[in-house]
Amino acid sequence: RWMKAEEQIYSAENGDPCLNWEIEDLLTAFRSAGFEVHCEAEQISHDLYVTPQLMERWFRAGVKSLSYSDRLGQTLSQTEVEQIQAVLAQNLLHKTVRWGRAIAYITAAVR
Repeated sequence: RWMKAEEQIYSAENGDPCLNWEIEDLLTAFRSAGFEVHCEAEQISHDLYVTPQLMERWFRAGVKSLSYSDRLGQTLSQTEVEQIQAVLAQNLLHKTVRWGRAIAYITAAVR
């Protein structure tokens, strides 16, 4: 159920533009606004030390935006979300993990 909830968070059907976008979506938006664009993308990874503050941020009810906990709660029960938090705390808290992300460098010029 956890894996399915994660898949739902990042699926296109979710409709959250902060989580499910492709580089081509960004380029199309820039072009539609009248820009000529160039893009270079890279996948990067780095070491991330999981602090209590980071775990709190993941599982705190969203203030400005939905937290990981909020997003899981759209599919899972509160008890299940609490179980996930306990598993992550047990396995990640005060440990360094490899964290990956994609970065797009976009140069836009007025046509």
